[in-house]
Amino acid sequence: MQVKITSFHWHDTRHDFASKMVIKGVPLKTVREICGHPDLNTTLRYAHSAPDHKADAIALIG
Repeated sequence: MQVKITSFHWHDTRHDFASKMVIKGVPLKTVREICGHPDLNTTLRYAHSAPDHKADAIALIG
């Protein structure tokens, strides 16, 4: 079976990679270093975390 993927860019995998690290609890500074981003703002654009991940973080202090 052959799957046709449209609008794929290798660059998109960087977003997925950074997001998965953040969701697994890797500190943003470490994600920044691994990805080679010059500053934290770049990392924040790449690292999209899932909404339930945010709720879990809040639950840690509640």
